[in-house]
Amino acid sequence: MRWIFTRSGQRVTASSATLRSLAERFDNTIAYGRAMIGFASVWTQVEAETTSERAQRGKDRACAPGTSGTAPALRLDTETEIVAALSDGAQVHALAQLYGVAPATIKSIRARGS
Repeated sequence: MRWIFTRSGQRVTASSATLRSLAERFDNTIAYGRAMIGFASVWTQVEAETTSERAQRGKDRACAPGTSGTAPALRLDTETEIVAALSDGAQVHALAQLYGVAPATIKSIRARGS
């Protein structure tokens, strides 16, 4: 029985499938080729778990005591100032830096037209 690994690291059985790489020279019909596929699947799993752990640490920091877990909301008058500055030709990145928010926040305020 041969195993084929998907991008997510899941293994799928394939009774008569042969896997050949177009970029690398390994073949899963021989021991070294199967070993390479095994190594690739192990590293895929390591990367997936590492990414998950990093995301969890970020969530833990965001929800730590003394933090609200979310970015502070801008007041309506601040949003009105941002809309006025945008209509006067101010740049998104400059306003984001001025108000201490992400450029995406300025863009969403512009889209709402508060």
